[in-house]
Amino acid sequence: METIGLRRFRIGIVIISLLTVVLMAAYYGSYTASNTDPNLDWRDWDNIILSIIIFFSYIYAVKGKPYLNKFIRAFLVLAASALFLYVNVGYLIDAINGSSGHNGQSGFRCETGNTTCYIFWAYTFMCIITSVLLIVDLFWTLRLGPLKPKSSQYGRYGYGEQANVTTVSPYQPQQGAYYQMQPLDANSDQRI
Repeated sequence: METIGLRRFRIGIVIISLLTVVLMAAYYGSYTASNTDPNLDWRDWDNIILSIIIFFSYIYAVKGKPYLNKFIRAFLVLAASALFLYVNVGYLIDAINGSSGHNGQSGFRCETGNTTCYIFWAYTFMCIITSVLLIVDLFWTLRLGPLKPKSSQYGRYGYGEQANVTTVSPYQPQQGAYYQMQPLDANSDQRI
């Protein structure tokens, strides 16, 4: 029943990546609202594209059928999470060194009332959290194998081949002692 935990963990990743996409939309939308040029570089485009891809791919990972080999999927998830980590940890290193960070911000200091700065750092930390969770999911998936859809076996309550199903039937011997049924005589006064 470990796949139940994997399914719940992936649902958590979907929720975290949804928060990341919402923060990303709020951050880059604030530039549109203020009619300023956001001056996007490759790191910004990396965050935008990977946030959206991770969100939709993990929705599919929870609901859809696996069509990739687990090693190919592991390589793709590792590449995405490594690039995600590289970009966002780079923002943190720039801030720690005190160099002029993203869009002229220096360090972690945000001016009072500058919500764009607060949203940027919240978005950066959410990207780092998402990529760490992706790496944990990567190792968990390699250990368990791909997640089967719930309806693949045993109806809508099953969890793939990992289902712990006990069959109870009068026609199959159960564990322990097996007693054969004694037919009742139609003329006898036996009561059950």
